[in-house]
Amino acid sequence: MSTKLFKNAHIYTPCMGDAPAGGQNQAKIAEVRDGCFLVESGRITVIGTKQRVESALKGKNVDKEFDLEGAAVIPGFVDPHTHACFAATRESEFSMRLAGTPYLDILKAGGGILSSVKKVRAASEEELFRFSRELLAITLQYGTTTIEIKSGYGLDTETELKMLRVIERLGKETPQNVVATFMGAHAVPVEHKPKPDDYVALVENEMLPAVARQGIAKFCDIF
Repeated sequence: MSTKLFKNAHIYTPCMGDAPAGGQNQAKIAEVRDGCFLVESGRITVIGTKQRVESALKGKNVDKEFDLEGAAVIPGFVDPHTHACFAATRESEFSMRLAGTPYLDILKAGGGILSSVKKVRAASEEELFRFSRELLAITLQYGTTTIEIKSGYGLDTETELKMLRVIERLGKETPQNVVATFMGAHAVPVEHKPKPDDYVALVENEMLPAVARQGIAKFCDIF
């Protein structure tokens, strides 16, 4: 077990109690100017003032010490709703929206979700992983350490399962905690437009059982 001591930190955190803050306390931020924290085997075990952390160190050997020189330290951000697994961006649609084009009109013209579906279906699993990994690297730079990622740009069983495999791999090969959500009912794909009820049946009778057998998705989102 490795033990690391970080000292001389300016800590800002809402998480200084024994349980998550609730009610009005959620808006309260604790500030510790001469802050320290102890990391044992990759987990923060003690955080607070220098005196508190040093007291907890009695009988323990510290492998490494780090002087943060007064740098600000905050908890990592949790992003609970993203679609960060896709294969191409859609900047062109922003100008259409700014011009007042309704989203449903963009969708009917083959844009929106259906544009992303076309790109994700055509992408290999490796291409999809590389593109999405770059997105996660950007979110990490801005402080997101836990991120939820939905499928929903496949809209067929094979591609939805492919997306979930990529999302699982992102969790294994990036520093972030990644939570996978199945969102097969994100939209009705082009091939099922004439009979949307058939697509609902596909999601219910084929996709959901396949996703359950795969065992990657932690949640199912239909909105």
